[in-house]
Amino acid sequence: MLQIRPEQFDVLAESAKERFLVCVTDELSEGMPASRARPFAEESFSEARGLGLTIRAEVRAWTQLRAHHGPSLATLDWVAPVLADDALRPSEKLAVIDERALMRECRQ
Repeated sequence: MLQIRPEQFDVLAESAKERFLVCVTDELSEGMPASRARPFAEESFSEARGLGLTIRAEVRAWTQLRAHHGPSLATLDWVAPVLADDALRPSEKLAVIDERALMRECRQ
């Protein structure tokens, strides 16, 4: 039977993370200087993971929200209370924040 050692999982996870960061960096480079895109993607990835967002689409959505609303997204008055709501799962928090962001964009 095939067995995968824990260190092999680490290598696979790091490889997947790198591929993800390359893709997100390419997307971000369309709206910000390329020299800033990679660090921004890495910061967004770390912040998203810290918020409990673990699915690639969720991390990507958080990164896009940060790119649009600023790197201090988590502290904005319409975001922080949602993140502090322990009754919501991380994916539900993201859905509420995304909906609020859309409504704010529609009003502008």
